[in-house]
Amino acid sequence: MELRRLFPILVLLLVSASLLHPVSSARNFPSQAKGRSNSPRQLDCSKTSWPEVLGMTGEEARDYIQAAVPQCNWTIEIIPFGAFVTMDYRSDRIRIFEDENGKVTTAPVVG
Repeated sequence: MELRRLFPILVLLLVSASLLHPVSSARNFPSQAKGRSNSPRQLDCSKTSWPEVLGMTGEEARDYIQAAVPQCNWTIEIIPFGAFVTMDYRSDRIRIFEDENGKVTTAPVVG
């Protein structure tokens, strides 16, 4: 089958998988399961996008996200402009896409 015919099917599968797969659960984050709250300066692990890092460099964005939610064990990847990436969804990964100048132009998201 041609790639043109498979592409819409793959996109639909990825979108449906991302809607069905929970981003966080009490099982993954014991502090939430026991009813303990995080400190006021820390964000919840259920946050899934970071539009506030737009315009930063990839490294600045990575450092910002890691500092904001240190209790979340996400893998944060900085993707250079034009690089190829896999289309799989992972609830423990954040990808930061840089433009030609090394600046973040799309909000990093979990996936």
